[in-house]
Amino acid sequence: MRGCGENCKKNQCSVAGGFVKKIEIVCPTLKLEDLKKTIYTFDIGGFLVTNITGVGFMRGAEKERSVKYVEMPKIKVEFVIKDEDVEKSTKAIVEVLQTGKIGDGKIFVYPTDNAVRIRTGEEKAV
Repeated sequence: MRGCGENCKKNQCSVAGGFVKKIEIVCPTLKLEDLKKTIYTFDIGGFLVTNITGVGFMRGAEKERSVKYVEMPKIKVEFVIKDEDVEKSTKAIVEVLQTGKIGDGKIFVYPTDNAVRIRTGEEKAV
């Protein structure tokens, strides 16, 4: 995916909403290969994968006070995508990750105002 050139520099980007969205996915490590196959079908330039540890809690059924914190290996996957592709992409991600069980993960969508290519200083560079 590339910026839209001069129009972006003039803040007249043709991408709906002015620019792009950042997608952040947190999911079980074992789902990485399936997730990568899905992401490869998106119109993006690349993505980041980070190994993380998720710390959650499980409440006991009998007492509200009995809380057990559990550490689980997870991955975080991040990329930026055109606004108009967000809904289609998140649906595809849910389809590949959803088991209906606790721990399937979450998808976060953030607005992205700018991206600066460090090498050239180019703004709106994706």
